Amino acid sequence: PGTRVLAANPRLPGAQPGDLLFSPSRGRSARRNGGEDVGAGSSVLQAPDGTVRSVLSNREAGVLDVAAMRIGP
Repeated sequence: PGTRVLAANPRLPGAQPGDLLFSPSRGRSARRNGGEDVGAGSSVLQAPDGTVRSVLSNREAGVLDVAAMRIGP
């Protein structure tokens, strides 16, 4: 499990066409070049040219963060 990448919802405040939303997996953090690490529970809204538009909570970004469940005998 690594960083999840989604096309940004156009209704997300500050989002522009083509923007991506990056979210570290549960219990992990992601490194940002020239910026602070982004911890689990946060998402980065990024333009196609790599410009970081904002760092949001997963709740603000509409990212669901659920625990993995394994069912077996």
